[in-house]
Amino acid sequence: MELRDIPQVKSIDREAFPTVWPPPPLQRDITNRSASLLVAVIPNGNEILDSEIPKTLPRMQSKLESFIRRFLPSWIQERGAESLQPSEPVLGYVSIWAMGSDAHITAIAVDKKHQREGVGELLLIGTVISSLDRQLECVTLEVRESNEAAQHLYLKYGFEHVGVRKNYYRDNHEDAFVMTTKPIALPDYQRLFRQLTLAHKKRWGYSWNL
Repeated sequence: MELRDIPQVKSIDREAFPTVWPPPPLQRDITNRSASLLVAVIPNGNEILDSEIPKTLPRMQSKLESFIRRFLPSWIQERGAESLQPSEPVLGYVSIWAMGSDAHITAIAVDKKHQREGVGELLLIGTVISSLDRQLECVTLEVRESNEAAQHLYLKYGFEHVGVRKNYYRDNHEDAFVMTTKPIALPDYQRLFRQLTLAHKKRWGYSWNL
């Protein structure tokens, strides 16, 4: 994510988490070495039609290490802190923190206008790839006990319920399930991840070429 993306990301964050206060310090986080912020964007302001992303995409503008650069499409980007260009329309974002040997998803949200278009799943795919690049072992997160749709997606990607945080959410004191993957570099997980990534590409027409 870049400074130019902050207004749109803040808007998506407020829409997704209206009761969370204070809002995330995005301007500080994008310069924090422990944080990784991914944004899904429509390149050059092109509109999504019939829930499809064009298969031919403009060149990538992100500043990534070679592993991510090979696989990351231009409309989902892990960005540095500086940019002189206007921001492309942002579809969603994910915030990932390195905590010890694990990657911890602290927030993931998609613009309501672009939900059910595979964007959230692509951000999750991006999280795993970014975590592999950073040589982190597992991916962990908290999810509302009532958010069955999100839990279904996480279970699909090999997350398991490993604990409960009581009264975790301040707005209604709802419990949070703690979910984590097995080590993401293991061959078994890599096979699952490859299959899911290819299935995502087949359904939505865009993903990584793994």
